[in-house]
Amino acid sequence: MTVKKVLIFGLPRSGTTVLQKRLGKSFGITGYSEPFSSYEYRTAIGDPYEWVANLDSGIIKILSQNLDYINVKQFVTAGNFDSVIVTQRRNLTDLCISLYYAEQVVQQYHYDKQPENIEPFTCPLEFVNAVLVPYRWYQDALAELNNNSISYTTFDYDAYQVGNSQTIAGVEFCLANESSYKLDTVSANIPYADLCVNYNEIKTIINQTLNENNS
Repeated sequence: MTVKKVLIFGLPRSGTTVLQKRLGKSFGITGYSEPFSSYEYRTAIGDPYEWVANLDSGIIKILSQNLDYINVKQFVTAGNFDSVIVTQRRNLTDLCISLYYAEQVVQQYHYDKQPENIEPFTCPLEFVNAVLVPYRWYQDALAELNNNSISYTTFDYDAYQVGNSQTIAGVEFCLANESSYKLDTVSANIPYADLCVNYNEIKTIINQTLNENNS
């Protein structure tokens, strides 16, 4: 399978980085990690749809918070990608708390070894509510892709975390084999339910929000 141009789209903490690094290494393709997350990078790129249309190769990662600037359907159409991959994570409570832990507690998004001796912490509800905003954008973007019959492959991060094997763009992803990939990051398996003091409160808020959205 010849792959030169890939789009990875998903929520933060849902496996987008391991996808980008692994596919980039497998295909020898340059990675563009969240090119629309900073104003400076946006300005340097110019029109995002013209930029991606003129890009010969690359693995571009877009997160849900980038949707304040990018329309995914329009970006996919302009990009003419060989593969579009959407990451999925069903445990939004762990996603939210892991993002808070990485962003606010240790200020480190990716790890080169499994974190140890983590002290209990509390995740502010304001942070949870802020995360739910781009989550809704993510849901809306997926609905637009589906409604327009735009094909994509789903990377199931929950399945990856429990050790199931998945093949994405012809490349195997399996947590049990992660060390053999020789990437400079590891998938941290942190028991947030035990370490986050207000885990159940956050879970209740998130479940209520999901139920409201589905009603």
